[in-house]
This record gives sequence, structure tokens and C-alpha cells, in this order.
Amino acid sequence: MMTMMMMMTMVNCYAYVQMVRLLLREGAYVDVTDARDRRPLHWATYMGHSDVIRDLIHCGANVNTADAQVCQLSLLPSAG
Repeated sequence: MMTMMMMMTMVNCYAYVQMVRLLLREGAYVDVTDARDRRPLHWATYMGHSDVIRDLIHCGANVNTADAQVCQLSLLPSAG
């Protein structure tokens, strides 16, 4: 199931970055997973949203995770 946090990490728009920040301030769980074990940090990294990546990590997102297809964050384009 796609959560609000995951949807916000996929869209590249200033308003959505602000929405992610609002969700984080309100205590959104940063390591929520979808059906393929992807987390908001996976999506933000895949989409190249460096501001969101930084915010998620600052709020404690686990950077040492892999999704169900064993796609590690360090292997994604924006993670390097």
C-alpha cells in the first residue's frame, strides 16, 4: 500500500518537498514499506530528490536497507 509519505517522495515539486517536511515534523514513520519493501528513502533516491533524501536521513531513515528485489540504496543513481 502506498502511503502519503511515499507518494510525496516521488513527486518533484517544491510544494511536495514542503509536504514531506510537514509529515516529518508531525512524526510520520520514515521507514514505512510498500508491498515490495521499498521505503520513502528508496523512492526519493530513485527519483533524485536530494532535499527529501537529506530530510529523511536527518529524521532517522535507515540507509542500510534493501527492497524485495534486493535493490540497495547505495546502488541507486542518486545515492552515490
